[in-house]
Amino acid sequence: APNVTQSPQSISIKAGATLTLECTATGDPIPSVKWMKDGELTSSAYNMLISPGYGKLIIIDVNTGDNGSHWCQFTNVIGSISSAMAVISVKG
Repeated sequence: APNVTQSPQSISIKAGATLTLECTATGDPIPSVKWMKDGELTSSAYNMLISPGYGKLIIIDVNTGDNGSHWCQFTNVIGSISSAMAVISVKG
């Protein structure tokens, strides 16, 4: 099954800033990755760079709508695993 090697980090950030979250995992086969926010797939309106075993989420001009828990879901034919959650707190 996939093994998480890096989880996104929780942060308190000022509104209007740019936020980058990253996650990585290993596995055989290398797992696919999906970004999740508060239990649902992250909106495709976000900038996401995804390759096998790697995910980067870039939020430009963050606002309070970005508050919440963000994490990666890694999946391969053997199983699925979630990274630790990053709690994002946007300050006005």
